[in-house]
Amino acid sequence: MARQPLKILAIIDRLDQPTAIVRVTQHLSLAAADPNIDLTYIARRPLWLVRFEQAWPKRKWMRWVVNLIESVEMRRVDRRILREAASVDMVYTINTPAQQLNRKIQQGGTLVVVDIIDAIWLPWFRRFDWDQLEAMLSEADGVICENRFALEYLQQHNPRTVVVADVPQLEDFDRLRDKVQRTDDKVTIGWIGGPNTADSLYGVFPVLERLFAEYPQLHLRILGATPDNLPRFEKVRYTCLPHYDQEQLITEALQMDIGIFPQYDVEESRCRGALKTKIYMAAGLATVCQRVGENADLISHDQNGLLADDDRSWFEQLAYLIAEPDQRQRLGDAGLQTIRERFSNADGWASLSAALQSFHQQASGD
Repeated sequence: MARQPLKILAIIDRLDQPTAIVRVTQHLSLAAADPNIDLTYIARRPLWLVRFEQAWPKRKWMRWVVNLIESVEMRRVDRRILREAASVDMVYTINTPAQQLNRKIQQGGTLVVVDIIDAIWLPWFRRFDWDQLEAMLSEADGVICENRFALEYLQQHNPRTVVVADVPQLEDFDRLRDKVQRTDDKVTIGWIGGPNTADSLYGVFPVLERLFAEYPQLHLRILGATPDNLPRFEKVRYTCLPHYDQEQLITEALQMDIGIFPQYDVEESRCRGALKTKIYMAAGLATVCQRVGENADLISHDQNGLLADDDRSWFEQLAYLIAEPDQRQRLGDAGLQTIRERFSNADGWASLSAALQSFHQQASGD
């Protein structure tokens, strides 16, 4: 008799976050073809609610409307999750702070695996409903994280913790690669992220000012932030795209020439994944990253990207790439090859599906 596929319900906190794509939605076609797993998903904050939150005025005295609608909708979605969890083998939650919901799911006999993105045990993250993180970790039937740095902390609370590396949307980049052209009259430095990570650009603020004063062909393209999130640039010529979907991210990245990932040498940076770097590399960009955390493992300096430690090295690496288009091409090609060899969608799904099946086997004693 054929073995039944493992039924998994994935829970995404919100669909507009890259985590939702990287951990779930980009794998749906591969999951559908996998005879061992039956994967479905639910977003606790549906896309319409996310768009409503983004469009509603930011004034604090007006936010009660959004908060009320969000509370009502999430209670409705959580009831749906509990109903559907009763008919699956495992619920896989991706950066979702819902410990009480997890307990109810487990009380019904369904396994719960939690996927932790970023160093959410640090004080800044705690205010986003992560006050029960340690209980969530210790009670989970398995824990997944992005890299070895996060693993060190998470294993203290649950020994059943494994690393599943993020993979960029390589196949989607390949689909659009020949349809997007870079311009020859300017050099575009790109940064992709969100409003809560744009503060990292302060780390290269003086460097960018010097570069833009020296090279008139430069343009800085910022995805995921508004001018209010950025340094008060003086000479830097920049434009912002505050919100973007998957296709916009890919199209924008393919038009860039250089991707940058500045960071501070603190625990949050060390535990942060290198998805931003992998997106740049999948787009074929020459990439300059801070020599911190996973980036120092991923980038072989001057082979598939460049690493920087301080203002001087940031200036030198970027000036080198601005002045040498052949070197931009060389490093961009090598970075893309790294992604093809190690971080394809198939690689990501193989790693994730193996981890989920392993947790199920451990729980069932197989």
